[in-house]
Amino acid sequence: MSMHELYEQRKADILKAANCEKPGLMPIMEYPGVGVFKNSQVLFKDLLNDGEAYKREWMSHYEEIYCDCYIHGNVGVYPKGNAALGGGMGYHLSPDGRSYQHVAKDNRMREDEYPLFTKDPVAFIKNTLIPRIYPKLFDGDFEEAKNAIKILLGEMAGRGPLVAAPAAQAEEEYGIVPMRGGGGSIYVALDQLFDRYRGFKNTLIDLRRNRPQLEEACNALHELFFQSFENGIPTTFPFGMHNPHIPTYIGNKDFDQLYWPEQSTVIRNVDKHGGKMIINMEGRWQKFLDNFLDLPKASVLLQVDDDDIFEVRQKVGNKFCIMGGAKLSTIITSSKQANLDYAKKVIDEVGPDGALIFGTDKMWVTPSEYNQNLIDVYEFARGYRQ
Repeated sequence: MSMHELYEQRKADILKAANCEKPGLMPIMEYPGVGVFKNSQVLFKDLLNDGEAYKREWMSHYEEIYCDCYIHGNVGVYPKGNAALGGGMGYHLSPDGRSYQHVAKDNRMREDEYPLFTKDPVAFIKNTLIPRIYPKLFDGDFEEAKNAIKILLGEMAGRGPLVAAPAAQAEEEYGIVPMRGGGGSIYVALDQLFDRYRGFKNTLIDLRRNRPQLEEACNALHELFFQSFENGIPTTFPFGMHNPHIPTYIGNKDFDQLYWPEQSTVIRNVDKHGGKMIINMEGRWQKFLDNFLDLPKASVLLQVDDDDIFEVRQKVGNKFCIMGGAKLSTIITSSKQANLDYAKKVIDEVGPDGALIFGTDKMWVTPSEYNQNLIDVYEFARGYRQ
């Protein structure tokens, strides 16, 4: 079988599983992050500046772990640009240069600025927020500020090809199928407020103490951005993907009022145009699963994170494909046999009728997460699915 034929066979199995049908072989999905550079003699921070080395080191992990498909996000850290801007960006290289991490910032929108933000979010971002986060662009020399922006844009422009090159090689040499891509995306207004403006603690406080102004801000963001999400025409495959952040920290009332209307509208629009969305259920989402039962069958793929995957299957039945089956916390802390036993139980109880894409609950972002237990679990799943 040629690699192209293998690719098409795997793609057909993925689509069957996504449509809640029994595939020829249960798809096995990797969720690789910079943890796959664990054995590299070149630090991640240096790989960012060497496309050939990045590709070589990335491709080397396919020699030791099996997969049919993958989800891989962009590498959203720009150390040169961040340094040129004087800091302020959310993602930074880890101190050892082997990974990257998110560093929370307090210099975002203040509580008393809700009216100014709601009146004109774009003007607020341009005139208030950006000068606050990146004062070097406004308080220093104009040419220096212009050069800083050029450095950041150049680094950002190079990041796409850096990530795309090993993806194309993985398809050509190993027949590995990308799960994420195409159209269909969403950034719910409450998540935007949570991620970019008020932050984790302040947004949750505002939900209790300053709800009217928070709702007005969400409405302003909805009017500004939502039409692009609602009208986006997705492709059938690869799938769209939604990475929610705030839902695990809120209750059903807040979810129903401030989150689900936007999320469900986009899901239905993607389904209407023949696409599907992967919902990365970050944290715990079991309390929201009743909402999903009203969606069209097979309109989403539910990537299970901290929820009990068996309870999720019991709740949704065979209405949606479930993604998961290997828990990174267990991969790191438990024995090989405990991990194999858990994988077997998942395959037996969650995927007997199809509608299961086996993989990890989280991305492999640290060296400890890409280990021999993980390799052994994937190899077991490959054999046991027969």
